[in-house]
Amino acid sequence: MELFFDLSHVFACSQLVARFVDDPTPPGVARTLLLFVLIWLPWTQFHLSANAVSGNSRTVRMWFLVATVASIPMGASVVTAYDSGGPVFALSSAVILGMGLLTVGDAGSCGGVRGGHGSSVTSRGSMSTRSPR
Repeated sequence: MELFFDLSHVFACSQLVARFVDDPTPPGVARTLLLFVLIWLPWTQFHLSANAVSGNSRTVRMWFLVATVASIPMGASVVTAYDSGGPVFALSSAVILGMGLLTVGDAGSCGGVRGGHGSSVTSRGSMSTRSPR
């Protein structure tokens, strides 16, 4: 599922290039950079959230599916984001950000999030360390 999420963002970036080619003026570059940031922030936030939890939960998989489905119209509306596609772009970005927050919230309700190097973070924010086996 994560691959399709990433591919939909690659599609969005290709649409950014098309937008940049159509309007290479300084204001056009500024608008394209703003759209890039608005695509990049939900992508990184969702990935950071998703990497913090185990992907084996049915709920987490559902959040992945919803975020992936929301990212497709976001990519398709990049070219028209400053015109008629603005609401679609904004709503899709908000859904992806929301799914990232729900993913982390789901981890907290399940008792913890995945940590690295034998540690885990509990829902109260304290660290526990497991001894290596």
